Amino acid sequence: WLGQDCTGLTCLDLFAGSGALSFEAASRNAARVVAVETAKPALEALRANKAQLAVNNLEVVWGDGRRFLQETGERFDLVFLDPPFASDFLAEVFPVLARILKPGAMVYAECAAWPSLQGWELIKEGRAGMVNFGLLRRAEETM
Repeated sequence: WLGQDCTGLTCLDLFAGSGALSFEAASRNAARVVAVETAKPALEALRANKAQLAVNNLEVVWGDGRRFLQETGERFDLVFLDPPFASDFLAEVFPVLARILKPGAMVYAECAAWPSLQGWELIKEGRAGMVNFGLLRRAEETM
């Protein structure tokens, strides 16, 4: 959905987990990718994979994605949101996400059920098993 090229984009993987989305963006020429993860085993795997693959445009951050979102001053072109499956993190994140987005930014999200998407446009969506996934942008940017 995003195409093969992330050249020049600043990306955020807020609940990085395995880092698959982060590494994908980094391998597609993103200028910078920030992967935020709170679980120590996943964090160590991210760091090890980053070192083994010599990925220079990826920063691995240990911390809670929701807190990172509140504290960062950085703005992003592309945000990946794949929180723990049974959590309500998306409902907490969507209302405050706009402040870290650059104009024209896109958000890729996965969840069991969509929270309120007031103020957001779901551009593309799909379902695989019990997981909904979609590409979104701020609604006011489509007017």
